[in-house]
Amino acid sequence: MTVPKNHPKWSQMIEGKIIYQFKSIAASMLLSRLGREYKNEPTPEKMNMSVDEAYSFFERYEMLYKEDLNKIFQ
Repeated sequence: MTVPKNHPKWSQMIEGKIIYQFKSIAASMLLSRLGREYKNEPTPEKMNMSVDEAYSFFERYEMLYKEDLNKIFQ
């Protein structure tokens, strides 16, 4: 994946500041869950863990979400 983990849009997606309609609902469900968990525990450590989980998911399914990620991170 070409987008580094420290890119601010990762945390913005988790915080709900970036809303995107993914082709597959799994990504939306993941980000929704991570956002709820972060709202319950808004710490830098929780955000880092959330970004790590989101990054790992999108890295694993990169071919499925490549077009979506290109639109978000353009």
